[in-house]
Amino acid sequence: MLLSNNSSILYVVLYILINKHNIIYSGIMEIKKYECRTYLFCLYILCKISPKEIGKMCNVCDDTIRKWLKRFNIIKGKKLYRNKKWLYNQYIGLELSPNEIAKICGVKVNVINVWLRKFNIKKKKPFYKDKKWLYHHYIELELSPYEIGKIYNISNSTIRNWLKIHKIPMRSYNEAQKIAHNKPENKKKHSDEQKRRWSDPDYRASHSGEKHPFYGKRKEEAPNYKGDNAGYGAIHEWVKRYKTKPELCELCGKPEYYENLGRYELSDKTGLCIRDINNFQFVHEICHKKYDKDNKIVHIKLKLKKDMVKRIKCK
Repeated sequence: MLLSNNSSILYVVLYILINKHNIIYSGIMEIKKYECRTYLFCLYILCKISPKEIGKMCNVCDDTIRKWLKRFNIIKGKKLYRNKKWLYNQYIGLELSPNEIAKICGVKVNVINVWLRKFNIKKKKPFYKDKKWLYHHYIELELSPYEIGKIYNISNSTIRNWLKIHKIPMRSYNEAQKIAHNKPENKKKHSDEQKRRWSDPDYRASHSGEKHPFYGKRKEEAPNYKGDNAGYGAIHEWVKRYKTKPELCELCGKPEYYENLGRYELSDKTGLCIRDINNFQFVHEICHKKYDKDNKIVHIKLKLKKDMVKRIKCK
């Protein structure tokens, strides 16, 4: 593509731009135009003229034009990843993944990874991968995996996995409940009337121990008992409490954490999530997924729970 009719107009624009950058020449047609960054930028980027055609216009070879383009760091949009500052800003500053950067530049992910290694651009490892940092937050500050995950916007299961990798002893369910209950933001705020009642020793004596109206009431007699209508999590906690964990997987017959099979999980045989110990089995995570897929198990309560969460978020 040559400029033909518009060449005179372009040279006038270039003359203004060159003078704006305090570059003064005796005559614009007598100088080495390709040594001017503005001139090359206009032809190569704005007019989309190839180095070979620019070389013909300037009576030089295309290698000379490419040399000056490289010196001025003039790169076309599709090859922005070859600019170290641009790539650093996208990967570290904007925290884009190599896949996202590759889509912007219209190249494969491998190309972006090669240039990241070439420029030695590396992300700092998240703090939760550091054993001392994780120990300090989990053991000393007594934060839960959910609270630590909130710091980095990741799931609590990721934090739990790193606790296992670093061999940091995890708290039991009862210990976690005690810590959560003792935190000031989780403590129940009692009304003045309720505080006054409980300060009275006679009222306290009539509502404690065997004299409490709900004392000894379990299952159907308990006021909050829901039976099979209990939630997905409540049924699973009930089964974990009363069903003993076997030494071997109930599907493949191999122990927990055997090779790459992972930990045990509670698998619902029917997907109905009813209050029946025989309806559940302790299996590996991989075996659990395979069993559900082969038997086409649909967890009704879990699906309803996810739909409810979606509706709440939409509101």
